[in-house]
Amino acid sequence: MGTLTVRNVDDDLLARTTEAARSNKRSLSAEVRELMAESDRKRRFEKLLAEMQEFVEQNPLKLADGRTMQDVLREERDSW
Repeated sequence: MGTLTVRNVDDDLLARTTEAARSNKRSLSAEVRELMAESDRKRRFEKLLAEMQEFVEQNPLKLADGRTMQDVLREERDSW
């Protein structure tokens, strides 16, 4: 495993992160690792969602009559 040294951390940010670590019953190092892992999970999830959206846009699901689900939803919305 690698080692990370972070310099010039804002005092208020460090205090809030230290307090979060205390409330989560973790060391400051463990809290920072969790924050990094959470950020990475969020970034990968957002990338996956973007890829899925792109796929759906490029490959719209078509019903037997040739309409897409978007067409059906629009028709339903407009019928109100």
